[in-house]
Amino acid sequence: MSITIGILSKSNITRQAYCALLKHNEDFSPLPVEMPANGKLAEELRKSEVNILLIVVDKPDTAEYNLVSQLNLSSPKVMIMILAAENNEQYILRAMKAGAKGFLNANAGIDELGEAIYTLRNG
Repeated sequence: MSITIGILSKSNITRQAYCALLKHNEDFSPLPVEMPANGKLAEELRKSEVNILLIVVDKPDTAEYNLVSQLNLSSPKVMIMILAAENNEQYILRAMKAGAKGFLNANAGIDELGEAIYTLRNG
């Protein structure tokens, strides 16, 4: 069974790059996700049947934490992982409190990202 992974980033090239990397794994179906203008991201995620949402940011901020909290309420079946260029204990704790199921440093390799995705899927 394929794992549908939504890639959410403000940057189109980042979304496309992560999709290209993840496509090499036959278990993964990566999907670039843009924040809809109408703010109905949860609805878009349900339509596309996303299992895992990977939020790619430089440095997590209040907007990302609020988004994670909102999505946990509106789309509880979607598991959220934050992939951040900067990480420290405070960022990780805030992400987990907001409801993220995973947090990974952007310096991680593709193998580590794949392992993290499998770990989320398997609980």
